[in-house]
Amino acid sequence: MLSGCQNASVKNMVIERHNTASRLIMKSLRKGKFGGNIIITGIGSEAQMAQQKLVFPAHVANRFVSQWLLPNLSADKLLSCSRPDAIRILPRQNGHQNDIQALHPLRWDVHFVEVKYCDNP
Repeated sequence: MLSGCQNASVKNMVIERHNTASRLIMKSLRKGKFGGNIIITGIGSEAQMAQQKLVFPAHVANRFVSQWLLPNLSADKLLSCSRPDAIRILPRQNGHQNDIQALHPLRWDVHFVEVKYCDNP
């Protein structure tokens, strides 16, 4: 039940455990056919990702939602909005799309990636 603990050290330990697992999952996704279609991550600092040899292209936003994804939200709202551990956008039709932003959003298949832990009974 450490995830419910309010002690700062334990809380930081739980967050880092979550981020480490999330980075391993993103590393595996990056190796797949649509690995370049991850557009947002919220799984720790770029330095922490580099320690696990996880490097994203420049178009991947880290720890905030990009304005082009939600153009109707103000910059303040984008910084304060809740976000998943990662967002991956795939083209609805078969084939590889290098620049997902070039496709109309109606042709997107959006995947939210959220890593969760649960207690064992």
